[in-house]
Amino acid sequence: MLPDNVLSSDSQQADFLLPIKSSKVTDLEWGGVAVQDTSQGLRVKIWQAYLDGDNVMIVAPEVPPTVLFSAAGITELALAFDQNMRPAVAYRQSGTAKLWWYDSTIADMTVTDFGDCRDLHLTLDDNRPNQISVSDIIFGYIRDNALYYRQQRDRYETEYLLSAVAQDLTMMGMMTNQRMGFSFTTLSTLSDDIALVDSRNNPALDLDYLDLIPQQAAYSAAYGVNTLSDKQQLGTTYLRSAESKTPSMVNIGLVLNGADYDYLMAFYRVWRYRCRPFYVSLKLDDGVLTKYKCHFMPKSVRLDNKSGMAYTVSATLEVLSNPDDADADLSLIVARNPDA
Repeated sequence: MLPDNVLSSDSQQADFLLPIKSSKVTDLEWGGVAVQDTSQGLRVKIWQAYLDGDNVMIVAPEVPPTVLFSAAGITELALAFDQNMRPAVAYRQSGTAKLWWYDSTIADMTVTDFGDCRDLHLTLDDNRPNQISVSDIIFGYIRDNALYYRQQRDRYETEYLLSAVAQDLTMMGMMTNQRMGFSFTTLSTLSDDIALVDSRNNPALDLDYLDLIPQQAAYSAAYGVNTLSDKQQLGTTYLRSAESKTPSMVNIGLVLNGADYDYLMAFYRVWRYRCRPFYVSLKLDDGVLTKYKCHFMPKSVRLDNKSGMAYTVSATLEVLSNPDDADADLSLIVARNPDA
């Protein structure tokens, strides 16, 4: 059972005891030596559920494939075993989530409908021998972009909300730290991030604009060049111009208040999601604040220090060079070389 029927407030990261599901119509689950055989416990071998036409099958090492039941139009299934090593299967049939399970009140298998649910997962939350008496089959799923679960001890009649902003449920089960885990993603946070980024974008630009000015004294640049070199046989080097400059690598630093720090983190998450360049204003080529197209270098955004309400952040940008103004450059050089 889940304490207080809620997710832990302190996220505990660990690997699952079983691989993450690779298909909606196959599932793996730890179980005993045979169906309705608990003589060696419930963590003896890994069982697989799969579809064979309209037949829902289970199989395990040294156990031949067995038909559990048949139903047409199944697009998802998930497998679990109860405390007596009886199989239970959650499945989605023609858009309706259903659960095939052993109902002790009728001493037989039954099917319960749960309506329009998806990303179905099923597991016995703790199959260790000393925990069987307090264990539950947990039925997890997504409905209306929220994560819910039901449990065996309630006869699956009570629905518990775990997250109101879940987009999908990719895995559920016991983890290597002996805790019950849920792996899911939320898009509501990303939607909020996009709204925050868009609210500070420059409408004149066709890409996102990072509405923050890095501290001029806190960044350095390794400038890209458009000069190629060829070593000659006599030891001299022949230089020639390439068609375009290589990008410049620019290390930036920012000191931000809480609101701007939240904005930067939202911007970074949106950048990772969209995977496209953005604009930022820098003083590079001529000391004038100029917009440049750039990318974050992966894993380069760092919170270096937090003091009170001030956040010190550093990052590395790959900056694309703006077109050179050759005439302006030549005029500046001539102005400094009057006798040339």
